[in-house]
Amino acid sequence: MSKQQAQSGIVILDPVVREVARSGKTAPRLASLEGATVGILENLKPKAKELLTLVYEELARRHKLAGSVLMTSGSSSRPAPAAVLDEMARKCDIVLVGLGD
Repeated sequence: MSKQQAQSGIVILDPVVREVARSGKTAPRLASLEGATVGILENLKPKAKELLTLVYEELARRHKLAGSVLMTSGSSSRPAPAAVLDEMARKCDIVLVGLGD
């Protein structure tokens, strides 16, 4: 809290999430979805889980998938925790990510 804020009694909060620089490269594309495990990473927005599940069901209708892994990012306004992303990377061949509302 600055001296000016302390004198006025008004506290100004900064709601901006600071960007975290990450390094690395994207995973190579799969040659086929046959036998793939599909991750569904929903972000708690209304209907996000339902929307992503519908996309998964359409993929499963078109391809012989191994199954799915459903996880949540924990927040719609922040990136998923590294532990969630690491677990999805270990368990899934591809991951569906999107927003609801």
